[in-house]
Amino acid sequence: ETCDYISLDPAASVCLYCGAELRAEQPILCATSFLAERAEAISADEEYRKRAFYTTQSYLLDEPGAGDASQLPGVSLAYHRRGEVMLVNEGLIEEKGRGFRLCESCGHWHAPTSKKGFEDHKLLHDRRKTCGGQGKRFHLVHRFQTDVLVIRFEGAVGFLDALGLEDKAAAGAEAADVGAGVTHVGGEIPDAGAKAAKTSREELHKSFYASLKAALIDAANMVAHAEDREIGGFVRKVVREGSEEQDLILYDRVPGGAGYVRRVADRFADLLRAARQLLDGCACERSCYRCLRSYANQYEHRWLDKQLIMPFLDHMLAINSPEAVAQLAHYGPGSRRFCGSHVGAWLQRRLNAGAGGVSVLCERIDNREVPQAIAWAAFLADYARKRPTARVALGLIEVPDLATLSTENFMAVKAVMDLLEAGVHVYRLAGGEEAKADGAWQMVWGAEGDEPLALAVGAGSPLATGAGSPLATGAGPPLAMGAGLPLLTPELETATIIYNAETAAVTAAEQRIRGFLNAGTRVTPESLKLPEKDAHRIVEIEDGQWDVTYAKLFREFLRGAQHVRIVDPYIRAEYQVRNLEQFADEVGLPPGGQLELVTMYRKDERYGLDEEPHLRARLEQLKERWAGEELAFDFSFDPAIHDRFIETEEWHIILGRGLDIYYPPEYGADGRFIGRRARACTIAFLPKARS
Repeated sequence: ETCDYISLDPAASVCLYCGAELRAEQPILCATSFLAERAEAISADEEYRKRAFYTTQSYLLDEPGAGDASQLPGVSLAYHRRGEVMLVNEGLIEEKGRGFRLCESCGHWHAPTSKKGFEDHKLLHDRRKTCGGQGKRFHLVHRFQTDVLVIRFEGAVGFLDALGLEDKAAAGAEAADVGAGVTHVGGEIPDAGAKAAKTSREELHKSFYASLKAALIDAANMVAHAEDREIGGFVRKVVREGSEEQDLILYDRVPGGAGYVRRVADRFADLLRAARQLLDGCACERSCYRCLRSYANQYEHRWLDKQLIMPFLDHMLAINSPEAVAQLAHYGPGSRRFCGSHVGAWLQRRLNAGAGGVSVLCERIDNREVPQAIAWAAFLADYARKRPTARVALGLIEVPDLATLSTENFMAVKAVMDLLEAGVHVYRLAGGEEAKADGAWQMVWGAEGDEPLALAVGAGSPLATGAGSPLATGAGPPLAMGAGLPLLTPELETATIIYNAETAAVTAAEQRIRGFLNAGTRVTPESLKLPEKDAHRIVEIEDGQWDVTYAKLFREFLRGAQHVRIVDPYIRAEYQVRNLEQFADEVGLPPGGQLELVTMYRKDERYGLDEEPHLRARLEQLKERWAGEELAFDFSFDPAIHDRFIETEEWHIILGRGLDIYYPPEYGADGRFIGRRARACTIAFLPKARS
């Protein structure tokens, strides 16, 4: 009951793995042939029978010796030339393993959907006579000898336990506790998403191994050049020395074996790469028929989740690459490579859990959205506010200012301003090239906290396993470090991360980084060339907000303006032109004033797409209409524009989304117009005289 161990030896009394006493299961029947009854007509019962689902199990019978054993970093393999596999059908799912009720006289199976009683079944060779035999329940089995490969991954159980134990979730532990990871030779496997923290241990194990099995079976077919479904597989649970483990069993479906899994055993590193490339080649979120799903595993589709196994496969690839191991040794004892999918989420959860100070040397920082995490500038500002005793210091090579007015530049300045207001120490680095030194730590995360880390960041994706990549070819160092300082932006997600939690490494990294920060220039609000706080205004519109109108946003700033210039590349669709029309009506531009629009249009000669004639005609209609209202309107097209802003004699208004700030109109059940919700965006009003 503890292990997936089965024996057909009547003398066997205990499990070979855990030593528990064996108990007799349902009687089994090795059926060699079947005959179907001939139905005179297809009934409703027959239709149901075609949609029936059965419970099946697979077992590896007593292993003949140790087999051809081999050991690779993080995994042990055992190949058996004449392993014996037993496939068991336990009956319909709704009968929960009760098996098939068969007549001991004629072999008739009495389906639970049959309208007739068991005692009424007829003889197969004479349909006029009732059999009268007694019924008994059996599990149907099929046994065959074939090539078998037993794969045992080391540390996989600890990896899963680190993802999400129920007791941690129930205790309200932060996801950082889950994401702390499990240390192995050469790497740590961090969290595979915050959702795993709420998953039960049993479900997490089932999902992980079902996904890993599906990926490795498909990869095995590719590596061994086998046809689809010529290699099968299942997961076997065993308990060794009190610890539960899961073995992945691959076998040739051809009785007697065809040598497929033998090739897989000899090319196991290729198997890992093929499995990882299989997941990289699909854009689905969890699983689909392009990656993990197939007709054969349709009963497991709801368990398949590639997000769970990608970090584990990355870890296995890293520790099986000699170049990666040598690169890690360059950073000193205890250095490891991050093999997760979301470095931002991992670092933020870890810092929140362990607290402590932060010291960073980076190229730049911004507030763009980070997958499954908070934008970096917003996160550090919030962290500094919540922990005023923790020193948060940031050294930047690129410090923005408002010498150039653009949406992107202003948002970068605002990000730095938010950091300064939160108490973060920001410096302009003087020795940028020295700070980029190869093999040097660039960040300290959680200094003097519970879980400090020294980190080095380099170019190259942590998931670089595609064709031509170092892990795929085995050529060149897979960790392209020293290419520059890290970017605390969404681009950090595609970088290679090396980290070290040893006290000596963290202390040395902290001293090095502080030296560069002290040699830099302290950034102040004045150095950013920002207008005085009471002279400029920043409006943050929440997503879905109702009470947003052009009049409330812009009227007080455009009152009395004789010339209003709008630069917005996205006034070209009909609803966007109507937004412009509504804008002009609501803000109340004075008679005799001028309104100028600079926009662009789409043109694709290959597909014969040209928006210019229609857009020009539509804007000419506005020009004619507004001329009758004594408002001079002019427009032009500029295919090179990117920024969105409004300019008057006194104001420069930076538009986060341009004038396209609304969701589609909403109507009630009676068709009455309700209103329009606004989209999330930021609008900055900067006085020209003080810009």
